[in-house]
Amino acid sequence: EPGRIAKTLAFRLSDGRDVLIVARGDARIDNVKFKNALGKGKMLAPEVVAARSAFAAMLLCFGVGAVLLMINFLSLRQAVTPTPLLGRMTSIMRWLTLLPAGPGALLGGWLGEHFGLGTPLWLGAGLAVLLALWVAVLSRLRELRRLPEVVSDQRDSP
Repeated sequence: EPGRIAKTLAFRLSDGRDVLIVARGDARIDNVKFKNALGKGKMLAPEVVAARSAFAAMLLCFGVGAVLLMINFLSLRQAVTPTPLLGRMTSIMRWLTLLPAGPGALLGGWLGEHFGLGTPLWLGAGLAVLLALWVAVLSRLRELRRLPEVVSDQRDSP
């Protein structure tokens, strides 16, 4: 029964905004009401909708993956660091993570301006693949199944 199924229609308005309208499966869009409420618009091409949906799904997967990676990364780092050094280790790791952001943004902008916008994207993707291969092949983390035992520090005990 078409009336019990929802359909989503994607429109591009004359001011450049995109609008999604969810309606019953057998409903039709009244052009006069649409124009009065939103202004002039036309339906988006199916390939545009598919590309934007794929991009949204990629962002979701990347976000979930980054969260899971960071939880494991932080847990391992905290487990192998003696308690008195946790603050120093955390500040150094933040510094090492954030320090390259500025020069990297400048380099990416320069590469995009002189060699096209695809160049910094492909370079970043290539470096990410090389880093993943390095971790998969050469890193001892691949063989780690349990967190290492923490050596008791005299300053840790009350």
